[in-house]
Amino acid sequence: MGTRNQHDHGLQSNKHNYTRLYQVILRRRTYHFCLISYLLSNIVLWFVMLDGLPALWNGLRITTWIMGGANWASATIPLMTLRRLQLTASSLYAPNRYAKFWAVLQSTEFITSTLFCSISGSLLCLTYVSAALALNENPELGLFKSVPGRGVTQINERPIFLLASCWYTALCYSFSAIYHGKWHYRPFDVSEHLTIPQRIWNSLDSRVEFVRRSIIYCSATFLPIYLISRRYLIRAIVFSKYTQLTKHIKPHMVMLIKFDSVFTLTSTIRLVMINVLLISMWEIVQALWDVYSTHPLDLSRFDTEPNQCLLEGIRSTDPRVQNYAIRELAHISWSDPARRSTIFKDIRASPRLLNLIIEECLNIIDTTRATIESGGQPIQKTVSAAQTSVGPHRPSPGTHSAVKTDLPELFNTSSHPNSMKQVFLRKLLSSESGQEPTAPGSTTLQPSATSLKKEKTESDYQIPDIFLRDQSRKLASKSTSDISTGDNLKPSPSPQSSTKALQSSTPQKREKIVPKIWKIVLHSPLLKSSEAGSRLEDWLFSPSMTDELEKCLSKRQLCMFSVEAVTNFTCASLTEDQYGVLQDQIPRIMESLVDCFDALDRLRINTCAEFGVQPPPVQATAPASCELDPVQIHFHLTLDEHLHPLLTRLKAGIFGITDQFKPFLKEMSFSPKINQWIQSHSR
Repeated sequence: MGTRNQHDHGLQSNKHNYTRLYQVILRRRTYHFCLISYLLSNIVLWFVMLDGLPALWNGLRITTWIMGGANWASATIPLMTLRRLQLTASSLYAPNRYAKFWAVLQSTEFITSTLFCSISGSLLCLTYVSAALALNENPELGLFKSVPGRGVTQINERPIFLLASCWYTALCYSFSAIYHGKWHYRPFDVSEHLTIPQRIWNSLDSRVEFVRRSIIYCSATFLPIYLISRRYLIRAIVFSKYTQLTKHIKPHMVMLIKFDSVFTLTSTIRLVMINVLLISMWEIVQALWDVYSTHPLDLSRFDTEPNQCLLEGIRSTDPRVQNYAIRELAHISWSDPARRSTIFKDIRASPRLLNLIIEECLNIIDTTRATIESGGQPIQKTVSAAQTSVGPHRPSPGTHSAVKTDLPELFNTSSHPNSMKQVFLRKLLSSESGQEPTAPGSTTLQPSATSLKKEKTESDYQIPDIFLRDQSRKLASKSTSDISTGDNLKPSPSPQSSTKALQSSTPQKREKIVPKIWKIVLHSPLLKSSEAGSRLEDWLFSPSMTDELEKCLSKRQLCMFSVEAVTNFTCASLTEDQYGVLQDQIPRIMESLVDCFDALDRLRINTCAEFGVQPPPVQATAPASCELDPVQIHFHLTLDEHLHPLLTRLKAGIFGITDQFKPFLKEMSFSPKINQWIQSHSR
């Protein structure tokens, strides 16, 4: 108990510094990461040594633990340094695979990644060879080997063979990591019910297939490459004219000239096992660090003023800290009514704390919309007016409390008698008293508007189904096309003008950009006589939908958390916002949500038109011949992965707010665009 209190006290000593709290938690999780990865590295090392029963005895020897520590450090330190260097770097995007291949090969990130992975692979190879010599007493992996019958010592090719394999695997792994953006920070949609051990197990289980395919590919392609390179290298050394440079190497060429000196079954097994060691260790480090660095935790509760600390985290420029804070805000918005109530009642500053938080979330949503509209181009961040107030303004000594002094300002009937706050206040008071007040200078409200009889209780607010974790996973099984298919059921007031505008703005289908050199390669005997050439051409030069969507929606996870937080706080404000802090922002909130939804829906329409995505057939009426080909299936899976979660949350948020404030919609000053959107879109 004393240790727990000391831990909480150490966290609470960092006032209003969300970044510092994140660093403390990350440092504590790093200790667990080092311990778990060290134990797993020992298990992998024992497995690749192929000891059998002696492995039980080797596991008790101090030599094994030292080798395991070296094995762990060889994989962890270079990879963590590399991830630190690439934390804020932007991912590479290209129109097709061929262009992205060249972009990766020419990038500085690829050179840096290859260098660090080669260092890691060399150290892991040294650990493997040292463990074989120390634990198994296997002299075949020594760097020097005596030739029987001659009494001379020559260079042994077997460790060189393994070292070259490590470098080749490091090259392939670096290319794959840069191509798929593995070194960059990516927030994950973490389920509430999963703990860190469960996430580790699921993450390792999902990487088994990648490890297996990588081992087969690296081992199968390295053997012919090494054989060809070995042959030309030996010929270059033996027949070299520079005798002064090669005179010290030629005496060691006896073992190299023999073809069967390294290409044996034992050497091939060692090649496979060293690749198992390399790729398994790298993926273990990646999986564990992804889990420990992204697992959610409500950090602001450790601060003496958690709400101000949460606002500081939302404003952070570090993407990891900001994602933690936004995700915590979304979690509070739908699962913690008590904490939500404290945010509503914090009115000590001007502007109010909740207004600052909502404004930051809306800035994230607007930035996502602007990024979509600009085609993924970087957007210049503008300092919002909400950020001008860094902290709360304390009342001067001798004055009344903030609550008492702010109440007349909030509900001053002398100015703006028909403001939204006054309308809400009158309707809520009338629902309690059973009377219908008449607004000064306005007509009597409709009887249907007084049918809402709610008490100001925290349990009154019902969370939309989409923001419940269990329901969001069920809704995620729907296709993206299903979201907007029903949107066209209700036509807009001017269908002809909207149709013409849609036809004029719909882009043409993207064509393959084939370089001239490929036409020469396509006429080669190997590709000319088969269909492999056309298939390879489609695979290399077809436009990449994944890169196009990833470029426009690189921060979609942050936007989804912001939409959840804004929607839940807005809906809960009807019964929990006693001072009417949030009601004036509802038109601004609806504008941001609708604009982001429209931009995302236009991106979906344009993407389907550019890439030729066909609508999925109805299961009940589609014949067997109308089944989609694998390319179309891949297109739909990509759309569902990148577009569907954010589209669903935006639409559920818009209709969730309209349902919650349905009796007050006539009093809200929505723009004609918002009213038209609500009428023209179905649920």
